[in-house]
Amino acid sequence: MRKASFRVRQVYFDKIVKGEKKEEIRSYTPFWYGRLIANGQPEEAVFLCGRAVHRRRIKRVFIDVPEKILGRELSAQGLLDVSTESAIIVELGEEVP
Repeated sequence: MRKASFRVRQVYFDKIVKGEKKEEIRSYTPFWYGRLIANGQPEEAVFLCGRAVHRRRIKRVFIDVPEKILGRELSAQGLLDVSTESAIIVELGEEVP
């Protein structure tokens, strides 16, 4: 099973664990494109925050405008981390035990 690892901040980690955050957004860069799209979609997302680890199935990976997916503008932190033009969206599924 192919996995993709994501380091995330505590606030986002907690939302992913609770199931409130349904997607992970990454910049459209050669690095993320290669890991998430070019070499085939991974089946599992592994989220790391300090020593805490949480796993979720990946429903799909696609490229789109972040604001369109979120239904709102990016936060100040989001603007620092992701381009507003297009980004790679990882749609999260159920928790992996």
